[in-house]
Amino acid sequence: MAKMSYKESDRDVIGAINTYVPVFYMAAVEGKPSLIAFPDEGSKRYYVNCLKGALSGLAIQLMAYSVTNNRAYIVIASWDQAPVSFLNYLEAVNGLYNQYYAENFINCGSAFKEEIRHKRIKDAAEAIQAVAIVHSQPAVAGLCAGFTDYEFTSYNEFSGGGLSTLVPLYQVMGREEVINRYLAAHSFIQGLPQGFMPAEKQDKFDVEFENCPANFGYFGREAVPKEVLAKVIIDLNEKSGYNFDFITDSVIRQRKFVIQKSTGPVHVARTKDQLKYELLVMVVAEMCVRLKCTYDGALARLGAAGDATLQKDVIIYINNKLGYGYRYLMELLGFAYPNPVFFRDLVRYMCEIKGYSKVAVFEKLSVIDKALIF
Repeated sequence: MAKMSYKESDRDVIGAINTYVPVFYMAAVEGKPSLIAFPDEGSKRYYVNCLKGALSGLAIQLMAYSVTNNRAYIVIASWDQAPVSFLNYLEAVNGLYNQYYAENFINCGSAFKEEIRHKRIKDAAEAIQAVAIVHSQPAVAGLCAGFTDYEFTSYNEFSGGGLSTLVPLYQVMGREEVINRYLAAHSFIQGLPQGFMPAEKQDKFDVEFENCPANFGYFGREAVPKEVLAKVIIDLNEKSGYNFDFITDSVIRQRKFVIQKSTGPVHVARTKDQLKYELLVMVVAEMCVRLKCTYDGALARLGAAGDATLQKDVIIYINNKLGYGYRYLMELLGFAYPNPVFFRDLVRYMCEIKGYSKVAVFEKLSVIDKALIF
């Protein structure tokens, strides 16, 4: 695990500076619905280290933070009037944390939703309120009773009267007034401002699903190509947390849509379970290629089960679509290489089930490693 250190004196600001009076932002990052972004104390502690370690070189200062089980809240002072600097900062923080998450939990591309919720704070008085709101969120989430009995918040860093992270406010109002307002704002637990985080969607699955294909340029209602449906499944899983079985059972078994192949309608004799399996192959492949999930990470996000046959079919699907060789495919899916036992099973499967010759398989998978050729 990479160690990060942070000292205020070490900051050498080289980022965009276009104002002498800081502007303030409140922001939140949220884990994906199908994951827990911060599953244990070590992960929360690491994210705090990322928040502090990524500050160098940016014209911003971290004023407050709290990390709960699936969200992180922060207040930032910025000397860049546009939100570019602090959004770049949060993307860097999340990038560092995603590497840690992949190494220690599961490689699922990103632990967080794509959107970073944020608002510009109108003045210093509201910034102090925002600090108190951020410090309140662990108690609001039921993780502690008050401000002082939770480790992963900046509130305890203010002990001893230092209040060093509030220094940007001194440019706007005097130190004594800042401290008095700070103490008053922390006299009670505060919830998030109305509308800051999106309310839970009340739309039924039917409505969400029917609106989703249009996000991928498909506006038909009589037939949905499997390639589009695979992207729709990923989108619904990503945004709303529906698992693979729920989506496919709702769509296929209730016949909300007539589903097509790229080359024509699905044959009547094809069973629903066969169609579900084909969709699972496509969805897992898409998540590995586009979202940089490992095979196991994709299945974890989907809440789906896999077996050795699925592994082989995902490899064959990606190879057919993109031409990737065996070595790169194993790396992409997070499998061990060269893994000769698995390779022999894959060759046998492609020969006996898919109809390839052994020589054709070696050529198709770009295999030149003598340890694999038999």
